[in-house]
Amino acid sequence: MSATLIATGIGLVTDWLAGKREKAQAQTKAEIKQLDNASAWEIAALKGAGKFLRLVSYSMFGLPMVITVISPEHGQKIWDNLQTVPEWYLTTFISINGAVWGIAELKRPISAIMARRSK
Repeated sequence: MSATLIATGIGLVTDWLAGKREKAQAQTKAEIKQLDNASAWEIAALKGAGKFLRLVSYSMFGLPMVITVISPEHGQKIWDNLQTVPEWYLTTFISINGAVWGIAELKRPISAIMARRSK
């Protein structure tokens, strides 16, 4: 009788532990799936992140020239106003645009070269 009771108790504990393990595994799988979805979303969001910034910076350089061609009076006002911008501001602006157009664009070919070298 006591052997049957002990066997039943062990069976109940084993079943309970198996249920907890299955529940933990299911929760782990759900968390992994959630992290995969989150990282896929972040990567998708970052793929086109620089396009708007590049468009704005290019427009800031290109529009004064276009306006000067279309309306020389307004263009001259733009160039006159640019003469009043402090040198430190122009240097910072040019540096930022250099980073957007130069350094950010260099990462693609450099990473491709590094990948070929590592093979």
